[in-house]
Amino acid sequence: MMMDLYEMTMANGYFNRPEHEAWVSFDVFYRKNPDGGGFAIFAGLEQILEYLEQLHFTKEDVDYLRSLGLYKEGFLDWLQQYRFRGDVTALREGTVMYPNEPIMTVYAPLIDAQLVETFILTQMNHQSLVATKANRIVQAAQGRSVSDFGARRAHNVDAAVYGARAAYIGGVDSTATVLAGQQFGIPVSGTMAHSWVMYHEDEYTAFAQFAECYPDSTVLLVDPQKPWKQNVFSDCRAERLHKTMMKEGKRTLPPESLESIRGYVRKQLAEEIWPEEQRFENPHLHFVDMSPAYYEMKIRLLEQAQNGKKSSQ
Repeated sequence: MMMDLYEMTMANGYFNRPEHEAWVSFDVFYRKNPDGGGFAIFAGLEQILEYLEQLHFTKEDVDYLRSLGLYKEGFLDWLQQYRFRGDVTALREGTVMYPNEPIMTVYAPLIDAQLVETFILTQMNHQSLVATKANRIVQAAQGRSVSDFGARRAHNVDAAVYGARAAYIGGVDSTATVLAGQQFGIPVSGTMAHSWVMYHEDEYTAFAQFAECYPDSTVLLVDPQKPWKQNVFSDCRAERLHKTMMKEGKRTLPPESLESIRGYVRKQLAEEIWPEEQRFENPHLHFVDMSPAYYEMKIRLLEQAQNGKKSSQ
């Protein structure tokens, strides 16, 4: 039932015409890259294929549709037996993609192809946007560790979980979202909240207590303006792109692991493998009035400012 009303309304209209079983092709594409970038990264395919495999309408679904007074009984009866019957070809998840090119093609009976439009676009647009943004930030970080802490800013729980998945595809090293870690096997990480620091007598005590509790995995929430920051750290330790993904409503390829997808993204963009031991450091050294759309540029500017300061000392 995750669809726009007009999908169902058009399906009802098709059903009452003799050609409603005609097979058609719907191409999925996007019109422009986000934030003026040069590419986007495809994400969300796994959730789309899972949805298509499981798509059906329960009695409660049909009763609700009947209550709208829009649809004929013959169509509603048909929905109760419905399963997706189409074929799907798509780019491999994690593929670098460009505007106005087919990302996915749904070849199916007219009604089937129409009903799934909203869900496909919802999953692809959201996850691809996050994966692309994450990758731009990872590239700007130039080998420094990047983690997803976005759950509390997500629009809802699903957006947080799938956003973490997409960010991991885009190249981040870990997520703070425990549910995403549990569901998708993404490494989880975190620092501490300001409430931990506020609870203790002073910041140094807060850090020392935290380091004592987690001696082998200490990540501190430091104020980069503090002059003793360094002491605190020293004291603590061109192939064929479209592949057949679905045939006659059945998946033809097994699900791909997130690690495989991430490796595919790195291979395409020629990114290097980063060392295991890295240091998280809050990049917000100065207040910069810049749109979040260009956060990766902000990282570069701050890095240049830091390097300039070091060279002048």
